[in-house]
Amino acid sequence: MIEVAKKIFNKAGHTLVYITGCSWEVAIEKSRNGKYNGIVGAAKGDAPDFIYPKNEIGISQMAFLIHSINAWKYTGIDSLSQVKLGAITSYSYNDEIDTYIQQYKDNPAKVQLVSGNLALYYNMQKLTRGMITTLIDDTAVINYYFKSRNLKNPFKFVNVDAETKSYIAFSPYYLKSQEYATILSDGIDQLRQSGELNTIMKKYGLRDWKKE
Repeated sequence: MIEVAKKIFNKAGHTLVYITGCSWEVAIEKSRNGKYNGIVGAAKGDAPDFIYPKNEIGISQMAFLIHSINAWKYTGIDSLSQVKLGAITSYSYNDEIDTYIQQYKDNPAKVQLVSGNLALYYNMQKLTRGMITTLIDDTAVINYYFKSRNLKNPFKFVNVDAETKSYIAFSPYYLKSQEYATILSDGIDQLRQSGELNTIMKKYGLRDWKKE
């Protein structure tokens, strides 16, 4: 998403600076108050008052990852009592699972949270060593984790969610946010038409979500 956005905004004469290190909630609030211009990877429900481009900048699919010999399936919140769930602090998965995580975040027999730029790595290590039974994350992020390390995924996905559109959402604090949203949306169309979008996505083991 960042590479695509940088290419679009650079062509339009803007410089995009990507800042990491704060939680999702803090990023939303600081953007809402004008500290930042926007947030990356947002669903429209994350911050309904923000300015969203017409075009999404990606698709998100959450899923559980388990050992290949594990027959467990997610059939609702009650089924989580059978596993130790690994998740990432401040991430939003869906309302049902978010509520469960908040309820049991201080009970490591049910939920174990990690944070920071290496959060997925820590969860993978814990899953490998049996410290957790399953982890939940975006399927594309997990696939890229293994691709970037030239590793085959030894686990399996279960209960893949329906696709959710992801956006770069711009702050309601700034009058120029609508202009930025338009630049980004138009730029995605242009990159798609030129083939540049698919070229970028192939680097991450992905393909244009709007093409067969």
